[in-house]
Amino acid sequence: MLKNSNTLRSRSSRSTLSIAIAIALGASLAACGGGDTPASENAAVGPARIVSVVAATGKAVAGSVIDVYDASKTKVGSSAADASGKVNIAISAGAKAPFLITTTTASGEVLYAVSLQEKSVNLTPLTSVIAMQLLGNTPASAPAASLAAIDAAKLQAAQTQLGTALAAPMQTLGMAANYDFVNGVLTPDSKDPADVLLDNLQVKQSGSDIDIVNASGGIVAQIVNGGVPLATGKSVLETPPVLSARQQLLAATAAGTDAAPVFLQVSLDELHPTQPAVGYDQIYYKLGRYGAEDLVMAKTNKPKKFAELCETNGQDDVVTKTANVAGATLSNPPATFQCKSAVGTKPGDMKTVVIGPNGTLYLTDGHHTFSAFRDADKGQNHQLKVWVKVTDNFSKLNEYDFWAQMKKASKVWLKDGSNKAIATSQLPASIGLASLGNDPYRALVYFTRDAGYVVPSRSTEFLEFYWADWLRKQATVDLSKTDTRDAASYMATIRTASLAMAGLKAADIVSGGVTAQTLGWTGTFSQAALDDLVTPTGKLTYAIAYKKSLAK
Repeated sequence: MLKNSNTLRSRSSRSTLSIAIAIALGASLAACGGGDTPASENAAVGPARIVSVVAATGKAVAGSVIDVYDASKTKVGSSAADASGKVNIAISAGAKAPFLITTTTASGEVLYAVSLQEKSVNLTPLTSVIAMQLLGNTPASAPAASLAAIDAAKLQAAQTQLGTALAAPMQTLGMAANYDFVNGVLTPDSKDPADVLLDNLQVKQSGSDIDIVNASGGIVAQIVNGGVPLATGKSVLETPPVLSARQQLLAATAAGTDAAPVFLQVSLDELHPTQPAVGYDQIYYKLGRYGAEDLVMAKTNKPKKFAELCETNGQDDVVTKTANVAGATLSNPPATFQCKSAVGTKPGDMKTVVIGPNGTLYLTDGHHTFSAFRDADKGQNHQLKVWVKVTDNFSKLNEYDFWAQMKKASKVWLKDGSNKAIATSQLPASIGLASLGNDPYRALVYFTRDAGYVVPSRSTEFLEFYWADWLRKQATVDLSKTDTRDAASYMATIRTASLAMAGLKAADIVSGGVTAQTLGWTGTFSQAALDDLVTPTGKLTYAIAYKKSLAK
């Protein structure tokens, strides 16, 4: 009995083993595509998904943890880069493109990239620029819907815009015009063109403004308010300029103080604007008056253009009957021309400059007066010599640091005649009506002077532009509905604006955090000041007459 029992157990074991082998063999054949059951009907685990990243700022970003977020802004993978800045990051099986990839370098710089691909993703300062174009100045804070909405067309458009702005530097380095910043070939520390480009560029961000700066601090490209990147014409590999004797002299000029001002004689064509626009009608008034007096010069005891030249030189006023010679111009005054005082006697009346990189002179006050001088006398005065006060010497700063300092000190106005923000590279190269744009609200403020506000003895830089910015927002002040060639229509708007300005309270914010009191608010309205505008020799009378003469 025992023998028979053992025999059954043996047969049973062999049968079980045979069945197991058969099942295993069948499964193996099915996995290889054999058998009658289609492979698609068999449950299978897909291959792992990997996002391949190379992080670099010129040098490889080694050791930094790189995070990957999918279209839902869910973190789907994370891993540290190796010594070459490379890493393969396993991501969740259900992750969906586009991906936002980010890291923080050892120096604290945050890098971003937006990619629709999982292979060969570059994470650099330039991919950060593209990410900010697509998602705003802080991509990590952008809503998931914004990330999910990025498609191939949007990503390509952002890449093309950046490539266009960097076309000259890329060409210099031998890079393809259509180089793919996000998924193109990049090998840190290899000295290939893409690596050299990163080695020689830095991305400087201030809110929604971005400057792409070369190794010398020159600004190569700029983005304003998250707009399209703008080329400046600067090279990525910049050679230090050789300064002329004049530039060296200017760069060596010390800045003055209120107690000990420093005066400098310059020609008008040496002056660079720090604002893109002026109020044309203010300059039209000056040119209209200059021209009218030229017609009766012998009867004009104190010609306005010579009186203003004396004033801006800190010389008080023109001496009566020393400049009223027919045909006299600012550049070629009569031999008898005299001012009442020596240069700098009244420094508070003088215009101001800042000395910038390479000894460049930047005008911070006097754009209207000096533009009128330049365009007077049939445009013959571009080399007219005038005296100015030197308030600052920033000549030792590079271009980027110079403009950063100018912005910090509120010595530059970066809004055009339509109140649209501009980049520093978009500032005009010279003063004068041919270069500067027109801001009609800036002109309006000029005509409200003494009626709605009074210029303080120590006025804020660009004071009138703050008022102009405020007036634009007042529903009752609409220059688009004003005929500025008609005295009655223009005067009605000037009166409305003056009343609105006078109606503020001292502590009310006008623009840019500046109070009404700081900008010359008095709380009183003067009808008499307005009446003076339309007398036969009034400012508005001359401005309108000159404007009408231009159409003839």
